[in-house]
Amino acid sequence: MQIHGGMGYIEETGAAQFMRDAKIAEIYEGTNGIQANDLIGRKLTRDGGATAKSFIATMQSLDHELVAAGGEFLSLRSALAKGLAALLATTEWILDRQSVDPRDAAPARCRICGCGERSPGVG
Repeated sequence: MQIHGGMGYIEETGAAQFMRDAKIAEIYEGTNGIQANDLIGRKLTRDGGATAKSFIATMQSLDHELVAAGGEFLSLRSALAKGLAALLATTEWILDRQSVDPRDAAPARCRICGCGERSPGVG
C-alpha cells in the first residue's frame, strides 16, 4: 500500500480492493475449514450417517425421473450416478474410519493454520 502513495491513491487505483479481497479469502478459507471439519467430525457421524445416506438415496431416486424425461438427460444421469457413487463411498469410508478411531477421519493437521494440532470441532 505504501508503494502507491497512501490511502487516496490506493482507493482510486483499486489496490485497496485487492487487499480487501486477499483478507476476505483468508477468512473464507478458515470458515470453510471449520465447517468441513464440523460436517465430517460431528454431523456425518452423529447418527451413524443415516441422514447423509437418506439424502443420497433421495438423490438416487431422481434417476427414475431422468429416465422418464428421455434421452436428452443421459449425460446428466451418468454424472449424477458417478457423483453419488463417489459420495456414498466417501461417506462409508469416513464412517468406517470413525468406528475404528474417531480421529482417523479428521485431518491430521489443522487446516486453518497448519499448526499440527487437530482441527477445531473434530473428535
